[in-house]
Amino acid sequence: MRMLDNVWRNKKLLAFALFNAALFLILSFMRVTLTPDSAGYIGDSFLRAPVYPLLIAFFKLLVPAHFLRAVVIFQTAAVLAAVIGLAAEIRRRFGLSDLFFMLVYLVLLWPLLPFSGGFIGAQIMTEAAAYALFLFAALCLCRGLALKDARWLAAFVCLGCGSVLIKPQFLFMPLSAAAIVAAEYCSARNARRTLVLLGALVLSFGASALFGRVYNYARHGIFKPCPGLGYHAAMNALFLSDDSAAALFSDPAERAAFEDLYGKVKAAGMRAADFGGLGVAAYASFSTGVFNPVVWDIVVPSLAAYCPAGAGADACLLHEDALGMKIAKKILMHRPAAYIKLLVYKLLAGTPLYYWFFIMAVFWLSGWLFMVRGSARAGLLFCAILMNLVNYAGVGSFTPFMLRLTFHAEFLHAAVLLAALWACFSLAQKQADP
Repeated sequence: MRMLDNVWRNKKLLAFALFNAALFLILSFMRVTLTPDSAGYIGDSFLRAPVYPLLIAFFKLLVPAHFLRAVVIFQTAAVLAAVIGLAAEIRRRFGLSDLFFMLVYLVLLWPLLPFSGGFIGAQIMTEAAAYALFLFAALCLCRGLALKDARWLAAFVCLGCGSVLIKPQFLFMPLSAAAIVAAEYCSARNARRTLVLLGALVLSFGASALFGRVYNYARHGIFKPCPGLGYHAAMNALFLSDDSAAALFSDPAERAAFEDLYGKVKAAGMRAADFGGLGVAAYASFSTGVFNPVVWDIVVPSLAAYCPAGAGADACLLHEDALGMKIAKKILMHRPAAYIKLLVYKLLAGTPLYYWFFIMAVFWLSGWLFMVRGSARAGLLFCAILMNLVNYAGVGSFTPFMLRLTFHAEFLHAAVLLAALWACFSLAQKQADP
């Protein structure tokens, strides 16, 4: 009887639980979505980080007839649990009203819903697993900042470093963690806690790097990290190239490879010069219509022709990626100003300038409140924006900005910004009351 009374008094909680249970059932049994990248995860390609292929292999061993469905159910449950846990933690730390809690919850939930750019739970891709781990890491960060507890902050650091094993793009997490540890020291001036966190950062990042190499050696016979960046770096370099770039190459083999790739890009009209120079409009055209053709129709097949005779498939991938990176370094290191302009134009092609002025103002203000005034709420907002900016810098360095590469940090950033707006509104209301 007492239990029924408690349930009745918590009707909102019961309704929220029933809604999530229904949502889980609906999303878990939607049609499994395969993409061009899915085959690489299912087939455990050398191009893919180890955790997601291992997850697929585990469910294939457990339920061989329905392993893809099992993966979808698992990653949907993981994201939903992470969203609920983080939204509840943000509510606790910011004292959110019911309305703002639901807004924060829906913002974090959005990538899981079957709308434009969403529905990650049904995809056989790393996005859902990476998003779940990212949100759990953010939960640890939120609790660590609020409680000033090194254990929760160390958990954030470890999860951030481990996320690289799901999605190599998540290298932005260890980089962000290093900056956050420095900012946390400025806020707390606790040298012992900072040393503990730095130790956790070094050990967890080293363990992640070692695990990836050991896995590749056991699975593919190559003690190397997964390749892939060279293809994308070469794409940026070829976009910025002109006829004089061949003079940068002293090695005959590298020069021949560059001239081969550049000639094809030039013939296809896919250089910055072909779009009216390096500008916002040029990059917008490149991002929407040229990126995939350059990478998959020119760079990848052309580099494959330079694979050493007798080398296996995995060794060829490694060689192609390394050659692409060598070409990129030669050009981009000699044209840093053009490369920086390219990164800036990537941002401006997709986002208005006034948005960046607003975000940077909030970033510096929250950083000052965190590091000088010791505000944990401001610290979480500062860290969320920091992770988003570092992710943008990493993604922008190699590829066009695509939602599937940026949404992880963007939705956290938006959710914490909403919570901060509520905190400001609540504070203003209290000061206005007589």
